[in-house]
Amino acid sequence: MDAAGAAQVIYFRKRFCALLLFLAISYLSLPSNAQSDAAFAAKQLFEQERWPELINLLEHTPHATADLGFYYGVALAHQARWEEAGKALSAGQKLAPNDKRFPTELAGIALKQKKYREAKHDLERALHLDAADAYDNEFLATIYFLEGNLEAALKYWNREGKPELMEVRSEPELHVRPALLDHAFAFAPASPITVNELLTSEARLRGLEIFPSYKIELAARPDGKYDAIFRAQERNGFGNSRLEALFRVF
Repeated sequence: MDAAGAAQVIYFRKRFCALLLFLAISYLSLPSNAQSDAAFAAKQLFEQERWPELINLLEHTPHATADLGFYYGVALAHQARWEEAGKALSAGQKLAPNDKRFPTELAGIALKQKKYREAKHDLERALHLDAADAYDNEFLATIYFLEGNLEAALKYWNREGKPELMEVRSEPELHVRPALLDHAFAFAPASPITVNELLTSEARLRGLEIFPSYKIELAARPDGKYDAIFRAQERNGFGNSRLEALFRVF
């Protein structure tokens, strides 16, 4: 083969290789484009809260991104498909372990199923990622409040400067001097009640030795503020029995 023929062969080989490269790139780009189109459509449906349509779109689409898993899980949750929603969100969380949206949504699903322990665990994880998140702090504080754990509830409420106290009252009315009881409470009306104030108040109440049992509760008001309710069993001056009276005398 002469020089001209060899050059022509090399030229066609280069053109052929270039064509193969172009076809390969075009083929590989198709799934990515389709995925991009699905992600765009899913985001639109998510923002418009069109949950059934969003589920139909994503239930047969590979969730290659965390966002798609999040959209799908939230849509399922809005349709009360709790187990499927939890699986979708857990899978999305693996793709984005530092995205606090996932544990927050998982906590909501657990709460709907009355799985309070799981809900608290998920919220603690979310707050580990962002301790200043107002929604998650309020959410976790509310769960503890509903469980009757006021100290734990205050821990998370206090991060947001809550809850604001308006009034302190006793139910039922007690015989102890009001001034003595008022001094026992470390918190004051028209200000947030803190964990330290609650613990100080409980220590002072124990020190009075006139309440065999007591409980401090918070009652929500329509304006979003709270009243502190002190419920206590008041000790009889000489005790509730002859033996206790004799013990107190000596």
